[in-house]
Amino acid sequence: MASKHGLSLDNWYYKALGYEPLSEQEFNEIKSAYQHLVSRFGRAYKENYGWSEPVIGKRKPTFRDIEEKAGLDHLRPFYKMASHNVHANPKSVFFKLGLYPRSQDILLAGPSNMGLADPGQGTALSLAQITVTLLSMEANIDRLVICSILMTLVKEIGEEFVTIQGQLENGEAA
Repeated sequence: MASKHGLSLDNWYYKALGYEPLSEQEFNEIKSAYQHLVSRFGRAYKENYGWSEPVIGKRKPTFRDIEEKAGLDHLRPFYKMASHNVHANPKSVFFKLGLYPRSQDILLAGPSNMGLADPGQGTALSLAQITVTLLSMEANIDRLVICSILMTLVKEIGEEFVTIQGQLENGEAA
């Protein structure tokens, strides 16, 4: 049953993960759906971010390519900063987003409210941009008002994140 066939090898690891294997029927249904999508959308669909190949104009586009095409590559430093503790790299040894600025020489153990201002603002902005884009596809006066309100809320959310971050840094909040 286990076969590469262009599908993920996730089913090969079910024992190590403590899961039941896919049934032959489930595997074949997934394989059939996958093959249908590849025939419908082309070879690029097999690759990570392959769906963006026609727009990017590059074979095997990367996330960075998508950022650049969308005009959002200027936000990469914030993405990288928020990723230091998640994706191992040398910077993560010396920079801990969740630690107080004066305590960077200790290990972070457990959750922290510190350092959420930039990632929080980025999340609010991204969700608003996606929502505004979807609402604008069939725009009417109500949807445009909602878009305007959303962008006002994003500004307020960002300001609140910065205020709370300042309070945490000054020992005014827990």
